[in-house]
Amino acid sequence: MPFGEQLRIARESDVLCGVHGAALTHVLFLRQDSELVEFTPPEARRNDLFKKLAGFRGIRFTRYLAQTVHVLPKRKTVVRVTDTRL
Repeated sequence: MPFGEQLRIARESDVLCGVHGAALTHVLFLRQDSELVEFTPPEARRNDLFKKLAGFRGIRFTRYLAQTVHVLPKRKTVVRVTDTRL
C-alpha cells in the first residue's frame, strides 16, 4: 500500500490496533482524539516505545498481553490476544 494511503487511513482512524512492531509508528499520524491499542508478546512487554510515542502525541494508549503461539521464519510471531492489560 502506498505510504500516502497509509497516512490517509491513519488520519481517518479512531482506533489503531496492532501487535507490537514497526507498523505501530503510525501512531504519529493519528488524530489527537484517537487511541492506540497494542498487543504485546511477553518478550516485548518491557518495551514502552509505542506508549511513549502515544503520550508524546497525546493519544490514548491501551496495551494487552499477547501470548506467543508460534515463531515463524524471519522472527515473525503468531500471537493469541488475551484480556490481560499491561
